[in-house]
Amino acid sequence: MPGVPLIHSGGDIDNRLKVLFDGLRVPENSSEVAGAVKSPDEDPYFFCLLEDDALITDVAVTTDTLLTPCPIGQENDVHLVIKVKVRPTGFSWENLEFLS
Repeated sequence: MPGVPLIHSGGDIDNRLKVLFDGLRVPENSSEVAGAVKSPDEDPYFFCLLEDDALITDVAVTTDTLLTPCPIGQENDVHLVIKVKVRPTGFSWENLEFLS
């Protein structure tokens, strides 16, 4: 049944979404990125989608069962498809194209 493994294998959906959104925002302090190591092919160090996760205005979640086999040791990995609609919080000449 779609959704059952997602909810019963590591916390409720609300907490999992909170962790995801925290991962998309700019870190609030250096302790949030402690231990992160830049690989040679990363330039810049990391990308952030959000200035602040409080700017998220709408969320829709669809769960399903992944039908491909999971490699051993990756049973708790997640495959996500994230669609994002970006809107500026203030308008200027530089972001007028977001109006269309």
